[in-house]
Amino acid sequence: MQLATQLMSEGAELVARNLKFVAEDLKLHGGLKPVLATPNRVRMELRSMTLRDYGKPGAAGVPTLVDAPHAGHTATIADFAPGQSLVQTLLDHGIGHVALTDWKSATPDMKDLDIDNYLADLLVAVDDLGGRVNLVGLCQGGWLSAMLAARFPEKVNALVLAGTPVDTDAGDGPIKRMAHATPLSFYGDLVQAGGGLMRGRFMLQGWKGMHPDEHYFK
Repeated sequence: MQLATQLMSEGAELVARNLKFVAEDLKLHGGLKPVLATPNRVRMELRSMTLRDYGKPGAAGVPTLVDAPHAGHTATIADFAPGQSLVQTLLDHGIGHVALTDWKSATPDMKDLDIDNYLADLLVAVDDLGGRVNLVGLCQGGWLSAMLAARFPEKVNALVLAGTPVDTDAGDGPIKRMAHATPLSFYGDLVQAGGGLMRGRFMLQGWKGMHPDEHYFK
């Protein structure tokens, strides 16, 4: 009887874990549309991004532009929730005007865009904000921000980079090991499988696959 109870308990636990796995998979493919936490307005629509305005446009001082990552499909990581928002933290600490790049998911007609196209749109955003900004780059946004600062230093009053993959030899971890062990042809195959695009779901599966126990089984 005790053995049967134990087996039932373990079976129920296994089912619960499997259901969590299914729920996570639905998140990957279910077309979730996260909502930014802080009230904002759309300042500009470009081919590759939506530029969002926070605070008071025209406030004294140099505007701060947060350049969000590309892979997540939205800028939510920079304005996730009350108490977990870089945008709100900046506003709360005296930055009167904050803007945020909200990069768009690539569509088939964008498959031939290159880095210069994205850099050009970022430059348009900077010019629309007055031509000089404090630039805060997150992850891939930091990579693009570093390039803009290098090519157009007069446009950047201050540069802050966080989690930016500029040097894949820095530190240690799964990303470094993957960068060294995986041939470039693998990434070419992913782009081909995406019809000429690097699908966000492929990247998200890769991130989660680095720590499967954390994301699927706990």
